[in-house]
Amino acid sequence: MLKNISFIILLSAFLVACGGSDNKKSRSSSAAAASSTPAASSTPAASSTPASSTPASSTPASSTPAASSTSAASIAPVSSAMASSMAPSNVITVNMTEGWRGNNGGTITYSTEGVTLVGTADGQGAVFDIPAQNLEGAVIDFVINVSDEYKTSEQNLQPFAQLKGGSYPGEYNCWVNNADLTPGEDQTVSCPLEESDLKFNQTVLDVQAGVQVKGTTFAGTVLIKSVTVTLPLP
Repeated sequence: MLKNISFIILLSAFLVACGGSDNKKSRSSSAAAASSTPAASSTPAASSTPASSTPASSTPASSTPAASSTSAASIAPVSSAMASSMAPSNVITVNMTEGWRGNNGGTITYSTEGVTLVGTADGQGAVFDIPAQNLEGAVIDFVINVSDEYKTSEQNLQPFAQLKGGSYPGEYNCWVNNADLTPGEDQTVSCPLEESDLKFNQTVLDVQAGVQVKGTTFAGTVLIKSVTVTLPLP
């Protein structure tokens, strides 16, 4: 009986020992399995999202350019309108887009080049007004361009200025002979206001100024490209 009990105790001890060894092996296997998954893969490195996915250059530097990126070439040339506003204070630049009218039956049209006069009879012209002021000694410069037909018709051209009142006294001594006109070419024609009776030394009446055709045969056109009035300096 005692021998049987002793045998059972020894068998139990042997089984426990074997089981314990298996448990250790199991734990070791589990630990080994855990180590087979690298720690690095459990938390991906920051480099797994490429820096180029949000590049610094995604907002171009040119969207807020440095001062030097605006080259001198981007500054537009001074326009004719700007030039007139920068003219000396004694120079009046006449508007070529409005304020003109045909005179004595003359016909005018506007274009991007200026005012075109068509005259079909002697003394027909294109005129504009100068507000009342002392114009004695002033010089009116017309830039004109006549057509081939105008030249061929042997018409002359007369710049003039006159007071708008009474008998319309004025300056009629300015004259351009047909021989001095070159068709298709810009020419500057000057008319000084210097009558001996000093009729322009007044500030009451407006002055009408312009050019008129003079001749006996009429054809073609006179293009008035610009007009300036230079007042005498005080």
